[in-house]
Amino acid sequence: MKARTENTARIERTGSIDSIESTETTETTEREQRPRSGFNTRSALSVVLCGLCLIASASSFAQTGADSTALTPTVEKQLRDTISLWGGAWAAQLADAYFDFYSERYIAPGFDSRQAWMADRRRRIEEPDYIRIRLLDFELVEASELLVGQQIATTRFTLIYERPGYSDRTYKELELLNTGEGWKISSEENLRVEQLDP
Repeated sequence: MKARTENTARIERTGSIDSIESTETTETTEREQRPRSGFNTRSALSVVLCGLCLIASASSFAQTGADSTALTPTVEKQLRDTISLWGGAWAAQLADAYFDFYSERYIAPGFDSRQAWMADRRRRIEEPDYIRIRLLDFELVEASELLVGQQIATTRFTLIYERPGYSDRTYKELELLNTGEGWKISSEENLRVEQLDP
């Protein structure tokens, strides 16, 4: 008996709205279900391609209140790339790749430890038959340098999340820290969540 696992990745552009959804369809027998936590070359390529497609079609961040001395085209591109690839890892249901976008010091609100948060997120990422993520209306709120070689940036955007039986629209704020090893999410807040009809 065959089970069909579907992961959809599609890039859409309507006006200033950009979205990312990750697509991969495989057929396996029930005994050969693919483990989603394994990060193989095909999975890595899927995440990179999803992110790059969004980046290619993304409009610039709105620079509302941004510190113009710290914001360079390179920093803006790095932030856009990071958030796009984070969304691609989530949509591709690759929990380990998703966690790589978070700072080691990140602890989600409502969890006692990073390990408790990771266990909960892994289940939520890997269990659904598919996940679709759309990232819309990016805004760079602030970007500045903390210390020499350390930058911090705050971004806001709308994220539309869909899995079987559930869908929502979240206005999200991410604070990202760059200590020279790339941008990592240091804090995350859902400013507004609206449940949608699935």
